[in-house]
Amino acid sequence: METRRLEYFVTLIREGTFRRAAAALYISQPALSQQIQRLEQEIGAVLINRSVTPFELTPAGRRLLARSQKILDELHEIEQITSRARRGVIGKLRVGVAPSLMYSAMPGLVREFRVAFPDIELTLHRETTQTILDLVEKRRLDLGMTFSQAAWTGLQWVKLYDDSFVVALPAGHPLASRASVRVADLQDETFLMLMRQGVPDLHDAIIAACASAGFSPRSVESNFQVAGPGYADQIGLVAAGYGIAVIPSAVATVMLPGVVYRPLVEPVITLPTSLCWSADSRNPAITTFVDYCSAALASEDASG
Repeated sequence: METRRLEYFVTLIREGTFRRAAAALYISQPALSQQIQRLEQEIGAVLINRSVTPFELTPAGRRLLARSQKILDELHEIEQITSRARRGVIGKLRVGVAPSLMYSAMPGLVREFRVAFPDIELTLHRETTQTILDLVEKRRLDLGMTFSQAAWTGLQWVKLYDDSFVVALPAGHPLASRASVRVADLQDETFLMLMRQGVPDLHDAIIAACASAGFSPRSVESNFQVAGPGYADQIGLVAAGYGIAVIPSAVATVMLPGVVYRPLVEPVITLPTSLCWSADSRNPAITTFVDYCSAALASEDASG
């Protein structure tokens, strides 16, 4: 049975005459009459008593009318769900987030997105940049949000904004009294650096900045006792006097006694906060999230 004929039948009953129903359906009266006859043949029962004017529904017709409306309503609901899924306003998103971005604009963006699109189930996965890129490439995550350059083939990238980096110093450090710190001023310092495999772009940016200032950083590679697995751990170890750390400015909102933050200059170190996803992905909710974040941040820049 074609649902189109059920629509014709329901429209005929609603309009009350073949003439008005045919006009509402943009077909001729003979064509409508033919479709109703075919429906009766499929059902195996007369649905309309045509011997009276206006026509009347038979008992079979009344029962079919009640069922037809329910079927058409359910089909309409299914079509709406399918349409919304195609438009990316319903579905699931697995988003990998670099730990430091938990201190940035990202949590607020996610909260606002979830309010705006309540039918998209969004889960956050805290991972290192390298792990995020691996999982996105394997499509075990739908999206990655990282401090990272658009360097991976097979991934699509959108830059959201550039974030600057600051130096975390012990409060009693001689450089702590300055308004800003040149990279060259850090030549004799011990850098608490995360391992390159976790944050390759930042690691390389620090090395490049030091090289441009004429030295190679003396560093202690990341481990729990010395450099810590994350920026928050580095800040604690700076307070403990193990060295200095270059961290995203967003993380500098973590206030710890014994630590001060100063802007880095000459050169300024910046990295883009970017969204990435697999070029082979067919999840429409990705586009919805990317467009939302881009528009929200652009609006903030315009208002700022």
